[in-house]
This record gives sequence, structure tokens and C-alpha cells, in this order.
Amino acid sequence: MFKKLKLFSIFFIAFLASAYSQSDNIIREIAMYRDSSSMLISNARNLLVSKLRSDDKKAVIELRDFLVKAETKDHVSLFPTERWLIGYYLNDLVDVLLTVNQFDSAYYSSFKYRKRPEYDLLEKSLSDYTTENFFLITSNIESSAFMLEEIDFLKLHLKFLIEISNQTNKPSDALNDSASRFISQYPHSRNVLFVRRYIRYQFEPSSGGTSGYFGMGARLNSGKIANSIDEGLLFYLGIGVPYNNWDYDFRLSVGPVNLKKEVVQNGLVW
Repeated sequence: MFKKLKLFSIFFIAFLASAYSQSDNIIREIAMYRDSSSMLISNARNLLVSKLRSDDKKAVIELRDFLVKAETKDHVSLFPTERWLIGYYLNDLVDVLLTVNQFDSAYYSSFKYRKRPEYDLLEKSLSDYTTENFFLITSNIESSAFMLEEIDFLKLHLKFLIEISNQTNKPSDALNDSASRFISQYPHSRNVLFVRRYIRYQFEPSSGGTSGYFGMGARLNSGKIANSIDEGLLFYLGIGVPYNNWDYDFRLSVGPVNLKKEVVQNGLVW
């Protein structure tokens, strides 16, 4: 009996030791766990910042290409603005135009559901370079072999990136005017849609429309006869229709009228 009890105790202690050991291993694994894709992307982005500061364009090209390939349906490696700014830094204007034309609402929406890179100085480093070298980059664009429409778009796009990198809430009037001129000058350009959706911030008045309103409980001012008549509203409904610089308003009001005292006017009592 004693031997059985001793044997049971040994097994029980061994079981507890194994359980605690497994728990410690899990805790250690949780503490050390890091998504390998996220780690690679983070390391590449930080190295890219270093190569930008040392102006190592060859390394910047290699790191950009690595990050483009590292992007998956679950991970973001480069934001579109970062890739465009890298394109301007490298004077790789072909990549800028190509990725602008590939940018659409579905791709934009996908950023909501994918893991973003950890905070780093990549975008700031690129924005600082672009702002400081704006005239050099503009000169590179103007001396390129692209068509005039593409040159004008790239210059507009560059100004747009500088404004949003400076965390401007909305494009300036000057940028809006430039965007409107581009749309007017090149209405059939494949870049017009991007300008309309993402660069120009402008509301255009419509020639027509409708509005409705509803209210409950109100007291009306009867003007000069307020001492004799008291008017109130239980509820009211209204529809407004602006059309061709005219506003048409249709309103239905329901409420009681209280005659405080008779009103005599022109010999008539009412």
C-alpha cells in the first residue's frame, strides 16, 4: 500500500512539473513571438531610411524592390505615398505613373484590413528630401521624355504629395486651381480620375435638388395682432426644391389658433 502511494506521488509530482514547464514555455514563446514578415518589413524600412540619409541610390532601389515583393494580402510594406516619393527621389518617373494608374478604391480600402508597418522615419525622411529638393525634382520632370500631359500631371502630383506630407487638412486654393486646370486641359487623360478623386477638393453647385424638414411644437408670432390671436403649431412638414437659382418651398402646418379677444377692423368683427 505504501509503495503504491509513493509511486502515485512520484507520478503526480512529475505531472505537475511537466505542466509548469509547458506553461513556462508558452509564456516564453509568447514573449519572444514576432511575426517574421512584420520583422523583415520593419528592418528593411529602417535600413531604407539609413540609405536615404547616405544617398545610396543603388541600395534604395534594391530595398524598394524588396519591400514591394514583401507586401502580402495581410501586410503593408510601403504606403503608396512612400513609393511615389521614392520614385521622385530616384527620378524613376515611370514607376510613379505606373503605380498611380494602378491605384484604385479597392486597393485603398485594403489598407483598413492589413497589418501596417511599425512607426518609423521613412515617410518623414522622404517628405523632407522632396520638400528641400522640389525645384530639382521639378526640373527632372520637365526634362523627361514624357508627353506634356504626363509632365503636367507629375508636377501636380508632386505638389499634392508635398502638401499632404505637411499634414495639410485639405489642398490649398492654388493646388485646387492647378487640378481644375489640368482637368479642363486634359479631360480625356487617364490621370483625370485620380485628380478628381484624390487631389482636387472642390464642391460644385447642382442646378437642382430637394430637401425636407419636419418639426413639432412651435409658437408663431402674429405680429400686430398678437394681443388678439395666439397661434401654435402641433407639427409641420416641408419640402424645399431649389432649381435654377430659385427656391421653391412647400409647407404643411397643423396647429390651433386661440382668439383672445375680438378684432374690429373696417366695421367688421372677427
